[in-house]
Amino acid sequence: MNRKPFAQLSFLAGLLLAACSGQDKSVPISMVEPWVRATVPGQETSSGYIRLQSNRAVRLIKVSSPQAASVGIHRMSNENGVMRMEELPALDLPMDQPVDLAPNGLHLMLIGVKQPLKVGDEVTLALTFELVDKSTLQLNAHAEVRDK
Repeated sequence: MNRKPFAQLSFLAGLLLAACSGQDKSVPISMVEPWVRATVPGQETSSGYIRLQSNRAVRLIKVSSPQAASVGIHRMSNENGVMRMEELPALDLPMDQPVDLAPNGLHLMLIGVKQPLKVGDEVTLALTFELVDKSTLQLNAHAEVRDK
C-alpha cells in the first residue's frame, strides 16, 4: 500500500488547520547541545548551558526541571575585576540570532538539586517561551550531564 498520498494529505490538513486557527503555534525554536555541569556529593546547585535560536522574536520566561527545586536564568559579568551574577526575569531571543547560554555568561542555574548529577546522566529542562501574542510555548530539552 502506498502511504505517500496519505502523508501528503495529513500534511496539507495540518497546514489548513494552522491557517484557519489564526495563530501559528509551531514557532520553531532550536535548542542545540543542552548540557548541565556534574555535581559533587552535597552540592545542591549546578549550571546549565544551551544554544537557543528562533525564527521569530520570542522570550524565554521560565525554566523548570524535575531534578531541581527551581531553575533560574542568570548572567555573569565582570565589573572592575569582580565577577557578579544576577538573575534575569526573562531572556529575549531576537529573530534569527543565536543566543548562547555558556560558561561565564548567560546560563541556567539549577537550585536545590535533588540528587547528585553524575557524568552521563540526563537532566530534563522544561523551557517556557512567550510569543509576541503573549501566548506561551513549552519545549523540553534533555541535557547531558558533563564535567565541563
